Amino acid sequence: MTWRDISWERCSKPLLHAHTHGQGWAEVTLYTPHVIRVDGDWKMWYIGASGLSRGSEYGLGLATSSDGLSWQLHSGNPVASTGDIPWGAGWQTPCVLFDEEERVYKMWFASRTLIDHDADGNCIALETGLGYAESDDGLDWTVDPEPIYDSARRPWVMKQPDGTYRMWMGSRPSADSAWDDLYRNIYEFRSP
Repeated sequence: MTWRDISWERCSKPLLHAHTHGQGWAEVTLYTPHVIRVDGDWKMWYIGASGLSRGSEYGLGLATSSDGLSWQLHSGNPVASTGDIPWGAGWQTPCVLFDEEERVYKMWFASRTLIDHDADGNCIALETGLGYAESDDGLDWTVDPEPIYDSARRPWVMKQPDGTYRMWMGSRPSADSAWDDLYRNIYEFRSP
């Protein structure tokens, strides 16, 4: 099989759309979904905002589905807001897994810790940290009070059979490297 033998067909309409889903907190931006299946149902966490696309008021939404096509938005969305992160500005790129043994939802996410622009509005500095949160129900999240890693973009985590964790994530090579090196490197991380 070659890569040309693999094709995807996009459904004819969006499953969720910022302008039509009916929840004002995410009427401008709706993106970076993370979907898992728990006890036979699909759960999707996603990022949304009602303001500027590079603002800091990004919230975390939840939708559920029995078939992965028809989604019901949680009536209490957003399930987490910027103020729920004690160290960062806005939710970004959630990766959620459900730990079957512990019966706990675990989430890794990025959040901005610094941004600076020049006089023309061009970004000249950006720092994001990796956050971690846990929840018994996928709705009420307890966020660690500090970032668990100091350079993060789009984490993806899986639990290994031996109980350890592997994560793949964009990150700067060092604290001294250029801010935009965050978008040039993907690393593997491991944790007990």
